[in-house]
Amino acid sequence: MIDRDKSGTIELSRTGSQIVGIDLLRFFASAFVVLFHLQFWRNGLGPASGFAGLSNIAWAGWIGVQIFFVISGFVITFSAEGSSASKFLIGRFSRLFPSIFLCTALTSVVLIQSESLGSVLNKIFKTLILWPYGPSVDVVYWTLSIEIIFYGFVFVFILWDRGRNIYNAIRILGLVSVMFWILRLTFSLFYVHGLSEILLKLEFSKAFQVTLLYHGLYFALGAAFFKRDWHWAPIFLIGAFIELHFRAQQFSQYSPATPMVVWVSSIAFILFSININNLIHNKTPWLAIIARRLGMLTYPLYLIHNEIGVFVEKKGSSFGLDDRTAFAVSFVGVILLGSAIAFAYEQKMQIVFKKALGALLKRVQDVRNARARAA
Repeated sequence: MIDRDKSGTIELSRTGSQIVGIDLLRFFASAFVVLFHLQFWRNGLGPASGFAGLSNIAWAGWIGVQIFFVISGFVITFSAEGSSASKFLIGRFSRLFPSIFLCTALTSVVLIQSESLGSVLNKIFKTLILWPYGPSVDVVYWTLSIEIIFYGFVFVFILWDRGRNIYNAIRILGLVSVMFWILRLTFSLFYVHGLSEILLKLEFSKAFQVTLLYHGLYFALGAAFFKRDWHWAPIFLIGAFIELHFRAQQFSQYSPATPMVVWVSSIAFILFSININNLIHNKTPWLAIIARRLGMLTYPLYLIHNEIGVFVEKKGSSFGLDDRTAFAVSFVGVILLGSAIAFAYEQKMQIVFKKALGALLKRVQDVRNARARAA
């Protein structure tokens, strides 16, 4: 399941690559984001009045996204090393787009009830091409834009040398990202007129975020964990704490200790899970099965929870449900819907997409070969 080579790099067999703890953490991160959106943010409406105490925890649910990026850096580094460009492309496309297509359609059904057809069609188009500047059918899709740009970054290096230097490239990306956040903190502590304003504008600029310099350190941290690079991982962790500090400042009425405790616990859990993964598979295989199921649920749950979940909450309130009950119905509802997508649709469609894309790429290659022979 999991071993290490002489350099310390984690070696995952292609037939047993599951790290149980990462699947569990992925589900936790997704559920925490759901809690943030359905209890605290609610599409800008603010916390529900019946959940004053829960808001002290739910407000920090945004940190689930940073956890996602760390996990992505770990997984993509593993899948990219030694992979062919076509295999990587097919794998990523078939992983993302089956659920994007269905979840976009489901969310659009909700949107069409309050928006014009033209507005919804515009959002559908920009969602399907993962346009980073929006608007999308749901605000949560912005993270997929960042992910797809990271995949593109990795894809370039796979084309170059089959990913043999991909970790070096990700490490440089992470270092530049850390440097940005160190500068951001330095100019914040020792105010430098002009430069402080520029960095602040960059921090909230979507154009800057798509460069990966904002979130690049999280992908690099995940990659460092996979490579067991304890020289660079602490550097990326420093950058992460700085970014989380500024993120928490946007919710100044709440204690920044909450996201920091969640973050430290999550990082510790990743490292602990890596080291006991074999033991879990050998001693508690049932836990691995449960974790796999929860991990599969994560992605569709993330895509459908916000707009659809808030819609259900509002409908529940209009039918006389109190805030707690409306939230509970919405929370359980999106988990059930996400489960249906994950287990009845997504797996089958991923296979269909892989076969179709594989056949298409083979056809393209055959045409190129025929033209080369004719020339």
